[in-house]
Amino acid sequence: MSQCRVRSLPLHSEVEAFCARHKTVIVLEINRDGQLWGIMRRELPNHLVDRVHSVAYSDGMPPRASIYADQIMKTIEEVEA
Repeated sequence: MSQCRVRSLPLHSEVEAFCARHKTVIVLEINRDGQLWGIMRRELPNHLVDRVHSVAYSDGMPPRASIYADQIMKTIEEVEA
């Protein structure tokens, strides 16, 4: 497991390189709309788009690790199925 923190737009070339190095990329967002995931899907080359998956969640409360961990595991299980 590794991480790439996206801090600004347009996406830096390292974001594309990170996605190319990994089989599955999970975009963890603290909002319900998955805005960064949508931007990445539009800006990345087509051959990388299928690797990028969204875990976007917000219930108005500060983020809780257990909720995000459950969502990440669910997404990984769906990708591997």
